[in-house]
Amino acid sequence: MQSIATRHTAHETLNHLAGREMLGLFAMTAHAMQGDRELCLAVGMNDYITKPVSPQALVEVLDKWLQKDSNE
Repeated sequence: MQSIATRHTAHETLNHLAGREMLGLFAMTAHAMQGDRELCLAVGMNDYITKPVSPQALVEVLDKWLQKDSNE
């Protein structure tokens, strides 16, 4: 995985450029070992999807976060 500091900085930069308090950032990775999800969330990802990505899993994650955004 890439540097934790790099990911955190990228997330902050994207939020700033979008002019939003929170812009969804999702880890889509082939890493599916125990602890990988927690690591991704700890460095600022909002959610985590493993590869190969099922269309249903992608829709569920996007729906969850788009609904949160529309409620704010």
